[in-house]
Amino acid sequence: MTGALTNIVLDYVFIYPMGAGVAGAAYATVIGQIVSLAIALAMFGMLLIIGFVFRFAFAALRFTPGDAAGVKKGRKKIREKT
Repeated sequence: MTGALTNIVLDYVFIYPMGAGVAGAAYATVIGQIVSLAIALAMFGMLLIIGFVFRFAFAALRFTPGDAAGVKKGRKKIREKT
């Protein structure tokens, strides 16, 4: 969505005030696609970081399903580390 809005704004700027014509429209499209890619990579990077943090934050909670004692021990270990 942001890339499309960037393209619309830059189309106007490149075509009319700068007088670049069709080449200006092409430049605007490329820049809009680059903006979309940058935002997508930033979002993907944030998801990777969040997943990494959660994976290691809950790694201390080692328990098997139905083992309530393991959960309590895991919580105790986390409190001791902080």
